[in-house]
Amino acid sequence: MRVDLYFRAGRDPDLEQKVPGIDIIRLRARIRFKTNHGWTDTFSAIVDTGAPISLIPDVVWQKIQRTELADHSVGGIGLGSLPVKVAKVCCQLLDTQGNQGKEIEMHAFLVQAGKKAPLIIGFKDLLDRFPAYFNYPAQQAYVEEP
Repeated sequence: MRVDLYFRAGRDPDLEQKVPGIDIIRLRARIRFKTNHGWTDTFSAIVDTGAPISLIPDVVWQKIQRTELADHSVGGIGLGSLPVKVAKVCCQLLDTQGNQGKEIEMHAFLVQAGKKAPLIIGFKDLLDRFPAYFNYPAQQAYVEEP
C-alpha cells in the first residue's frame, strides 16, 4: 500500500528580515493514533529522517492508548533538554486519496506537559520498516507498506 506524504514550504519571518528568500521546507505525513474508543482525528506530522524516534506532544498523547516504558530526557536543535516518557503507541498513516497504511505499533518519546514540541515521525518502527521516497522538485513523496 502506497501512502502519500506531502511538502510544506514557507518563510520564517525573523530569518526573512535577515536573509530574504530562504524557503523552510518540511516533509509531512498525515497520521492518527489509536484511542480507547477508536482513532483520533488526523494530525499533520513532520517526517524527520534525522530523528531516531518519533516525538509526540502532550496535546496528542494524553488522548491516546499508550504503554509507558520509562522516563527519559532528550535534546535536539533548539529544544534544549526535554523530559519525556518512552512509550509504545499504535498509529496509522493515511493520505487525502483515501489510502490507509496498516496499524503500526511504534516507540515514541512523549513530551511532558507544558513543553511545546512538534509532532515528529522518526526512524524507529516507521521509516526503518517501509521504503520512503521523496522528490521535492517533482512534489512527490510517499511511503510504501508491503
